Amino acid sequence: MTTTSDINDSNTNNSSYNIKNGRYTLGGTTEVSSFAIETWIATTIPSDPSDIIYFVEKKYEGKPQLLGYVFYGDTGLWWVICLYNGIIDPLEEIIEGKLLLIPTIDRMRSEIFTNVNPGGIPSTRT
Repeated sequence: MTTTSDINDSNTNNSSYNIKNGRYTLGGTTEVSSFAIETWIATTIPSDPSDIIYFVEKKYEGKPQLLGYVFYGDTGLWWVICLYNGIIDPLEEIIEGKLLLIPTIDRMRSEIFTNVNPGGIPSTRT
């Protein structure tokens, strides 16, 4: 749990604290779950004119797997949409009316899957 004193802690000098969601950020986000410390390395993919502009409908609120199916025909590709839009907690952040940019299938394959390591985690390594 983050307290007010944590915000001014000397260990956060290089971090950015987002008071809205209570997260520290420095090139990604580290969160603590009930079973481990989770680390996410931010991967930035530039937007493209071919991206699909989509406003989330009520029926897709908090259901990223359905968006993966609608746009890619595969519920397992929900993380592509989240990664591309900087969404860390899809259950809380995918809400009605939210603007999402959806990379086309061809672009997803060429730009996102080219930097995936054997464990399936997107990487910035070349």
